[in-house]
Amino acid sequence: MQRHLCCYLRKYRIILLNGLTQFSEKILMTKKLKVILLFKKYALYFKNASLYFLVTIITSLIGLVVFPFMAKNMSPEDYNITGYFTSFNLLLLPLLNFSLITYYTRNYFKFSEERRIVVADTLLKALLMLGAVLIPLVTLGFTIFFKLTNVALPIFPFFLFAVISTFFNNFLTLLQVKYRMQRKANKYFKLTLTSTLISTSLTLLMVVGLKWGAFGAMFAPAIVAILVAIYSFKKMYNNNKFERSIMKDAFHFGWPLSVSAMLWYFVSGIDKAFLEQLNDIDNFALYNIGGSVASRLGIIYVALAQTFDPDIYKAIADNQLKKVVQIIGGIVGTVVVANIVFILLSKPLMKLLTADRYTMSYMYANVLSLRNVTTALYYSTIVIIVGYGFTKYDLVIRIIGAGFSVLIYKVLIDKFQFIGAAWAQVFSFFILAIISAFVIIFILKPKISNNGK
Repeated sequence: MQRHLCCYLRKYRIILLNGLTQFSEKILMTKKLKVILLFKKYALYFKNASLYFLVTIITSLIGLVVFPFMAKNMSPEDYNITGYFTSFNLLLLPLLNFSLITYYTRNYFKFSEERRIVVADTLLKALLMLGAVLIPLVTLGFTIFFKLTNVALPIFPFFLFAVISTFFNNFLTLLQVKYRMQRKANKYFKLTLTSTLISTSLTLLMVVGLKWGAFGAMFAPAIVAILVAIYSFKKMYNNNKFERSIMKDAFHFGWPLSVSAMLWYFVSGIDKAFLEQLNDIDNFALYNIGGSVASRLGIIYVALAQTFDPDIYKAIADNQLKKVVQIIGGIVGTVVVANIVFILLSKPLMKLLTADRYTMSYMYANVLSLRNVTTALYYSTIVIIVGYGFTKYDLVIRIIGAGFSVLIYKVLIDKFQFIGAAWAQVFSFFILAIISAFVIIFILKPKISNNGK
C-alpha cells in the first residue's frame, strides 16, 4: 500500500514538474514573443523618427555648408533684399493656403482611407483656386504698400519671387504631411532631400556661378518650388473628386488659424519693416545674416516637431494630455541644449560661415538663438490648443500677443535699434508662451478633462 502510494506520488511529482516546466517554457516563449513584437514595433518607430529628424538636420547642414560660398558672392544689399522680402512670407503663407494643410493634418486620423483621398483631392483643387485669385491680388496690393511706405529696396521682381515660392511650396508640404501621417519615412526622406538638393544646386549656380546676387538667390527657389509642386500634385491627386462640404468645413476650420497666422508677422516679421526705415545697410545685413543662421538652429525644433507630430495628434485624439506634455517636454529640452551650445561657439562659427566677411553678425545670432527657445515654448502650447480643436483661442492669443509685440518692437528699436529688434523677438514669443500656458491651465484644462469622461 505504502509502496503504491510512493509510486503514485513519484509519478504525480514527475507529471507536475513536467507540467510546470512546459508551463514555464510557454510563459517564457510568450514573453519572448512579446519582447520581439515590441522590439519590431519600436524599431520601426525609431527608424521612422530618425529618418524624419535626419533629413531635416541634413537639409539644414546643406544650407550651412553653402553659406560661406553665398557670403563670398552676396553683398550687404543682396542680403537686405532677400531678408526683407522673405520676411513677408509670414503674411503670405497663411493667406495663400488658408490653413488647409493644418486641416488635413488635424483630421487625418478621423477619416477612413477612402475619405482621405476625397479630402486630398478637394484640398488640392481649393489650393489652386486660392492661388489663381490671390497671387495677382497680393502682388498688386503689396507693391502699392511698398510704394506708399517709400521702401528704398527694389521691389520687382523680388517680391513676386517670394509670393511664387511661398504658394507653390504648399503642394510639397501637403505631400510631406501625407507621408508623415502614413509613416512612410523613406519616401518623406527622399522627397525632402531631393527637393533641397535641386534648390541648393540651382541657387549656387545662379549666385556663385552666374553672379546674380539677390536675383539668383530668390529666382532659383521660385523655379524649383513650381517644379516640385507639379510633381507633388501628380502624386497626391487621385480621382478628380471634389466636395463642397469638405472645402466649407476646411475653410471654417482654417479661417481663425489663418488670421492668427498672419498676425504672426507682427510678432516675428515686422522687425524688418522697422529696420529697413533706418537706412543702415551694413547693420541690416548683419542682422539678416545672424537671423538666417539662428533660424537654421530653429530647424531642430521643426525636425523634432515634425517627427513627433503624429504621436502628439494621436495622443490628443486619445485624450492623453500627460503623454502630450511628456513628448513636448523632451522636444523643448533638446532645443534649449542645442542653442546654448551654439551661443558658446557662435563667434568662430560665424567667422567660418561668412568667410570672415560678416563675423560681427554673431552678436545678433546669439540673441536670436534665444528666440528659438521661446518660440519652441510657444509652439508647444499652441499645438495642444489647436490639437484639441480650440482654434479660436489661438486667434485671441495671437491678437493679444501681436499688440504687445508691436509695442515692444517700437520701444526697443527706437532705443537700441538692431540689437533691440533681436531682443524684441525673444520677449514677444515669451509673452505669447505665458499667455498660451495660462489659457491651457485655467481655461481649457477643465474642458479637456470633461471631454475625456
